[in-house]
Amino acid sequence: MAGTVKYITTNKNYEVPEGVGAIELVSGKSSGVETTVALNKGSEYNMQVSISENNDACVGKFEVGVQAGSTVQNFTIERNGRGTGIGFTWMIKADSSVTPISIRSFATTKTKDQVFCGPVIDKVTLDLVISYGLKLQLSVLLGIGFLVTLA
Repeated sequence: MAGTVKYITTNKNYEVPEGVGAIELVSGKSSGVETTVALNKGSEYNMQVSISENNDACVGKFEVGVQAGSTVQNFTIERNGRGTGIGFTWMIKADSSVTPISIRSFATTKTKDQVFCGPVIDKVTLDLVISYGLKLQLSVLLGIGFLVTLA
């Protein structure tokens, strides 16, 4: 994966969706992060991710792709300049015991001053779904720990 990512913290210049830190996918197309997680092969999981803007006057739409194993979800986020975020949840099935997860930006966005900027990724979790629709709260919090692993 090419591109640049930036670890950001809540301060006077930035606002993150949850907690005090997040990752901003910047510097053009195909910037992103990836990792692998150990899952139970054949099991189903609810995957959650928060995608937002950094309140930094970024212009344009954010196009983000999330892949967990063979499951792919693409999202387009309209920018409004207020740091708004959207949480997404969907079901994945573990193809193997080691499942790759990647989050990528598919669009190049810049500020009015032509500085690269991009979507902010935060609160990435996997929840195991057990029989009868019950959800086992053994969340695998991927969050910032996995997002710092760059490809």
